[in-house]
Amino acid sequence: MPVQLYFAPTSASAASFLAAHAAGLITNGVVIANTVDVKTHIISSGPLAGKDYYTVNSKGNAPALVFEDGSLLNENTAVLLWISDHRETHAAPPLPPAPPTGSSDHYILVSTLALVASELHARINPFFSKPAPPADLATVDYLRNRFLTRLRFLDTSALADGRHFLVGDNLTVADIYCATLLSRARLVIPASDFEQFSNATTYLNSISAHPALKDAYSALSTLAQ
Repeated sequence: MPVQLYFAPTSASAASFLAAHAAGLITNGVVIANTVDVKTHIISSGPLAGKDYYTVNSKGNAPALVFEDGSLLNENTAVLLWISDHRETHAAPPLPPAPPTGSSDHYILVSTLALVASELHARINPFFSKPAPPADLATVDYLRNRFLTRLRFLDTSALADGRHFLVGDNLTVADIYCATLLSRARLVIPASDFEQFSNATTYLNSISAHPALKDAYSALSTLAQ
C-alpha cells in the first residue's frame, strides 16, 4: 500500500511534495500526494477529500506521511529525511542520491535541515500566521529584521564563495526546503531587502530552475491552482 503524503501546495510543506516527486516516489506510486487546505484543515484531494485533517494528524500541521500500518511521521525535517532516504533507485529519478547514512555529509544534512527549520522557517512563519499576520509596523519591522539576520548568515556563511548547494556538491532535500522558504519570504519581504543578499538570491534562482525539479514544479503548479 502506498504511503500517503499530506501537504499544502501554497505552504512550506510543498517542499515535501517537490522532494518526493523529484525522488521518483510519486511518479512510481510509492507515495500518494494528498492536498490539505491549511486554513480550514480540510483535506482537498485524495481518498479522504472533504474530511477533517485533524482526524489524520491531530496537530493539524503539514507535511505528514501516513504509512500502511497507520503510523504517522510529521514535521518537515523528519518527512524530508524519510523522502531522501527512500529515493527510488531503479528508475533513476532526477534527485541525486542522498549522502549515505552514517557519513559526515548525512549528519551535515540533518544539521542543515534543522537550521533551515529553526532559523529560517520559524522566522518567516509569523508573516503567514492564522488568523492574521502581524499588522502593526513595529512588530513587522522586528520580525523582518529577525529573518534578515538569518538570511545574512545564509548569504555570507552557508552560501559563501558562490556555493551552489547547502550540503556537498549535489542538490539535496535541504536545498528544496530552503528554496521553498526563500520563495515564500519573497512574498512578504520587500525586494530591496531581499536582493541585497546576492548569494542567497542567486542560490534561490538556481535551485528554482534546477533540472531535477522541473517536472516537480510543474506538477505543484497544477495542484496549487
